[in-house]
Amino acid sequence: IGAKKLMSKMSDPEFLKKLVPVLKKYAPKVAAKLGISMTGVIVPEGISTVLGLGGMGLAAYDVYQLAKTVPEIYQMFQGE
Repeated sequence: IGAKKLMSKMSDPEFLKKLVPVLKKYAPKVAAKLGISMTGVIVPEGISTVLGLGGMGLAAYDVYQLAKTVPEIYQMFQGE
């Protein structure tokens, strides 16, 4: 998975709706981190948005690592 494709998919709300249930099954802590980060991005306050984006970046890294070992997650990123 390339970084550009990873971030593109991770910023798509429709894709995240499909990804979160899979993450809950394999990595519930990553799913929780992603949920908290998404909330931070949505809240219209400067500091929470910055922290939310940072959390999204960390969650994206975790998802990238999971995709190496969980074929179901890897396949999600390969589909268009």
